[in-house]
Amino acid sequence: MLTKDFINTTFSLPDGDTTIEKALKIATDNRLEQFPACINGHYGFFFNVDLEMLPQETTLNRVEQLMKKNALNSDDHIWESIRSFHYLNTDVLPVTDKYNNLLGVVLMKDIFKRVFDIFPIGNGGAILELELSYNNYSLHELSGIVENTNSKITLLSIFPIEGTTKVNVVFSINKKDATEVIQALERHSYHVNAWFMNKGKIDHIQEERYEALMNYINV
Repeated sequence: MLTKDFINTTFSLPDGDTTIEKALKIATDNRLEQFPACINGHYGFFFNVDLEMLPQETTLNRVEQLMKKNALNSDDHIWESIRSFHYLNTDVLPVTDKYNNLLGVVLMKDIFKRVFDIFPIGNGGAILELELSYNNYSLHELSGIVENTNSKITLLSIFPIEGTTKVNVVFSINKKDATEVIQALERHSYHVNAWFMNKGKIDHIQEERYEALMNYINV
């Protein structure tokens, strides 16, 4: 799952000529405490609270110094975007392609609606994503590898990768620590594309990503 799969192209993105009053109305209409913007070719977002006490007829290019200049890359994995939302403390970000062309925005709520639709996040189990050829996919083999680590798959979804014969297989397990499962899959030449877990030995950065997901859900 890539960031470009979650782009909202209907969101009205304020520019430098937009007044603070109009920009704050866009944020309010979308129930956001921030709003994205494009000013002088720079993409980022404003916190509503930074602008609420300023003259409302002021245009955004007059307060560009208050904009947090960050944007998501359309080809980033969705887990990377979740981490960006968490560390930037925002619920909306602009999205650009590799040439820095604006493609739209991504809303945090859209990402998590999809996650909630797929996984029973409340059980706290680890989530893994594999990338493999559709013709080589075997649920029986995958389940066997997982179960040999004394774990079980609790839910699984398959997403075709557009323009290829590959698929992303995303699944959750009944354990919070997926270290043994990841190592077992890699021994069987599976490509583990991404994972979230809140304890384990693999990678502290992955733990931070899992906590970002859990913290947002628990709000």
